[in-house]
Amino acid sequence: MLVRDYREGLTIPGLLSANASRAATCRGHLAVTRLTPGPLRVAVRRAVLSRRAPARLLFFCETPAATGGATPVADGARWLDSLDREVRDGFSAGIRYIQNLPDGHGLGRSWQDTFETDEKNNVEAYLSAAGATWEWTRSGLRVSQVRPATTRHPVTRAEVWFNQADQWHLASLGREIASALAEMMPEEDMPQSVRFADGSPIPDDYVLQTRDRGLQSAVDVDWRAGDVLLLDNVLVAHGRRKFTGSRRVLVAMSA
Repeated sequence: MLVRDYREGLTIPGLLSANASRAATCRGHLAVTRLTPGPLRVAVRRAVLSRRAPARLLFFCETPAATGGATPVADGARWLDSLDREVRDGFSAGIRYIQNLPDGHGLGRSWQDTFETDEKNNVEAYLSAAGATWEWTRSGLRVSQVRPATTRHPVTRAEVWFNQADQWHLASLGREIASALAEMMPEEDMPQSVRFADGSPIPDDYVLQTRDRGLQSAVDVDWRAGDVLLLDNVLVAHGRRKFTGSRRVLVAMSA
């Protein structure tokens, strides 16, 4: 649901953690994702790695981009139906997400920034409750989590595409960037990577098909200052088109 030119002010508690880098703002009730102008960000789900992802997302456009910057939204059930049977079957056993979080300094976000604590015991308790496996390495923390590729909407019971494999896979970065990263370090040491649940590699063409077909079915929301957008986070995926200028879109999440 999109509401144009909403100017009464927002007070929405319940900010949840997510994968993106973000900063608290607006009286502590909203968060703004720190995104720089650049290429298209593919459709995503907020907190898809959490055991309980937020059910609803509320976006507020404080400053629209000079050009571009639309939010594409895609129906997760239609997205799933658009995939070839071979690809759907390939993902049926689930997806393994792997993160390497440096200890203070290194490539990517540190484990301290990610979990907002310096206490290893707190991190281990969180990961244990989330059903993740982990190991402390010489350079930081390695985390592995297996999650399903799809889920069912709690009300409609429709099966929907619900994962971030296309964002975590090297193929989504483009051939040049992927090749440069591969020369720097092995895949298992990269800040984030993704495989099938059994540890076998996900073919590049599987990832590119899921990304491209999701975007082909998406509808763009072009922002104006003061706009409010309410999304069902399970049913609908969202992304961000490339943009120029400043862009400030805030988001609140609720269970």
